[in-house]
Amino acid sequence: MLRTAAPALLLASVVAACQGGGRNEAPVPSVADAEAGVGKFWADYTAAAKAGDAAALAQLHTADAYIVEPGMPTLRGRDAVAGAFGEGFKAVKYSMINIRPELTEWHGSQVFQVGTYDDQFTLQGQERRSFGRYSGVFVRDSSGKWLVARAVVAMDSSSGPQ
Repeated sequence: MLRTAAPALLLASVVAACQGGGRNEAPVPSVADAEAGVGKFWADYTAAAKAGDAAALAQLHTADAYIVEPGMPTLRGRDAVAGAFGEGFKAVKYSMINIRPELTEWHGSQVFQVGTYDDQFTLQGQERRSFGRYSGVFVRDSSGKWLVARAVVAMDSSSGPQ
């Protein structure tokens, strides 16, 4: 029962976050602006993760970010992101990260995106690979830079390389 209810709860929580009370007063983005901005976010995220740079990765999150990642407690806030990924990068070295957006929607000044990922990394001297799905809510800060405010990541062997 919980397995079938979880996707509905996830969707409801993300939709609620997208309808949040005016967190970001920046102008509503155009499709091209949002795609380019969120695309740059992913390029910066990938570079920071591959470099093992937890501080740079944390700066890609809002101060009140709410992040659910496999194998980690729920991360609340930029400092929690920096701490958790800083510890994680001591054991994991990413060599490849592919992000494939499947759906991008605009809700006011926020962007909601879902997609799949494919990571290759070294853990305890062994090369490993993981596949999964993500959903995220992105907002622009006062300088126009896109940040992730909410994200849920789930490993899923059925979403392998495409």
